[in-house]
This record gives sequence, C-alpha cells and structure tokens, in this order.
Amino acid sequence: MLDIIRQQIERAKQDYPQLQATEQPDGSIQVMIDALPVPQHWGRESVSSLTILPVGYPQAAPNGFQAKLDGQNWSGICYRPQSWDSSRDNLWKWIKLIERFFVENRP
Repeated sequence: MLDIIRQQIERAKQDYPQLQATEQPDGSIQVMIDALPVPQHWGRESVSSLTILPVGYPQAAPNGFQAKLDGQNWSGICYRPQSWDSSRDNLWKWIKLIERFFVENRP
C-alpha cells in the first residue's frame, strides 16, 4: 500500500475511528465504516458503508459505494464525484461525499 494511501486512511480514522481498510490480492483496497451516521429521514441512525479504492487510487477515483441499509444485505450505490483531482481529493473527502449522498437523497 502506498504511503499516501496509508496517510489518507489514518486521516479518515481521526473522524471515523471504526474505519477498517483491507488491501486485496488484486491491489484494490476495501474501506468499511460501520455506523456511518445518516439523517433521520433514512429511518435509522447509521449504516455500514463499503468503498473499494481501485488499483491506481488516488489517481483513479472510487466508483460508488455499498451500504447495508437493512442490516442484512449490501446495496450498491453508483455515486461518483463530478470530477476527481488526486492532488486535492482524498479518502476523507470521499467519505464526506457519501454522507452528502444520504443528506440529499431519500430511501
């Protein structure tokens, strides 16, 4: 795992201490956050979120995320930033985009 990715993970863990990052055999990285807070209109206090950082990250942007909305099954959500600039965008900002998704959308 590249140092820059480790640094981004450690920065994100400051705000999301339950974040777990696991490097996969293909070089991608699974980033899971249990208990990501969501607005009340989702009918729950939090969800579990799973993002796959693709091979080539941080130059390659994440391509959506998955969320456990009912405690049982993962739901794939295709949600991408309109643009991705690896010199300013990072894992922490990606997690903030996921949170924004839950604010702006309803079940």
